[in-house]
Amino acid sequence: MSIRLVTSEEEFAALAESWRELQGASPNHTPFQSWEWNYSWWRHFGRPGRLRLFIVERDGRLIGVAPLFLATRYLGWPLHHLAFIARKRADYLDFVVRAGHEREFFEELCPRLLAGSREWRCIDVRDFPESSTNLPHFLRAASASFPLISVQPAESCVAVSLEATWESFVATLGKNARRNVGRYRRHLEADFPIELRIPATPDERERCFNDFVRLYRSLRESEDGAPVYGSAPALAFEQDICRRGAEAGWFRLYLLYAGGQPVSGCLGYVWNRKFYAGLMARAPEFEKYSIGMTLSGMAIQDCIANHWTEIDFMRGDESFKYQWGGVRKHNYHVKLSNSGVVMARTYAAEWMYRCLLRLKGLKRLRALLSKRRRATPAGIGAAARA
Repeated sequence: MSIRLVTSEEEFAALAESWRELQGASPNHTPFQSWEWNYSWWRHFGRPGRLRLFIVERDGRLIGVAPLFLATRYLGWPLHHLAFIARKRADYLDFVVRAGHEREFFEELCPRLLAGSREWRCIDVRDFPESSTNLPHFLRAASASFPLISVQPAESCVAVSLEATWESFVATLGKNARRNVGRYRRHLEADFPIELRIPATPDERERCFNDFVRLYRSLRESEDGAPVYGSAPALAFEQDICRRGAEAGWFRLYLLYAGGQPVSGCLGYVWNRKFYAGLMARAPEFEKYSIGMTLSGMAIQDCIANHWTEIDFMRGDESFKYQWGGVRKHNYHVKLSNSGVVMARTYAAEWMYRCLLRLKGLKRLRALLSKRRRATPAGIGAAARA
């Protein structure tokens, strides 16, 4: 058993084939542990000199990868620490480990992480899914190496188990949900010709992806939120994932058109017979048709037709997810350090960050209410004229 450190993008690129084989060797993994996802994130957001991929091998065979990088700030505070690649854009982050080799992988990794504690003062790995088969092995090995460990609940995700047929799935829903499933779609079809597109060719994917981006941006602007596609690197990353994920066979996009224009979309990824609904968007002006629910139903029908077992709506506690029978799942945030002072600094940074989020949320709410109040007279006048 040997462990080595990869710090260059060239070495990262060269791992593609062995990484793909490794990821396919365990049902624990999600699309966010793929080489495509991690390498694309690094190309667009990584900084030279900060890559820290730990590779564990036995007899030349890849046993596991710790996809980490050296971050220099912790929630705005100066602090060198190791964190997962793809943080802030992936809902499930984890190590990539061959099934059956978890214990030996982490027994090699954790002492090496401790040995580098002069360069990085702590290890901060977030969005560890509760279902991860790596988590108990990681915590056990970390306890043997690090004197200080913190395990905290992170933001929850919501997933829906699917039935063998659409009819049997609908039968599991509550009374209101069963009634609304078809009603929303019939209302939309009464006013517009509709079409669900699932692009399959590169040209179709590019056109539909561009339509989805415009739809997503219009939604975020109307809600005064920060769009995923708000910067050039962010948009380039999403385009990269669309292309690489499609080539690897796990990218999937649902886009609903009404009257020839895109009105709702769901961009996601298929892995181990599960559909991960990564991003969802809808046209605000079509809100009265509940187009988000309409598209969700159409996507679920397609998932069932493909014999997939689950649709994972991922991060967020929105009510529509529970109307489809969603069940909450928890992620965890794990921190390791050998310094009590460092751990105290991370807690202080987290407390301050939560305070700022509450303040920002209040400001956004006030701005939204003010925007709606300004729009109300015009809306009433338009309604009266109609």
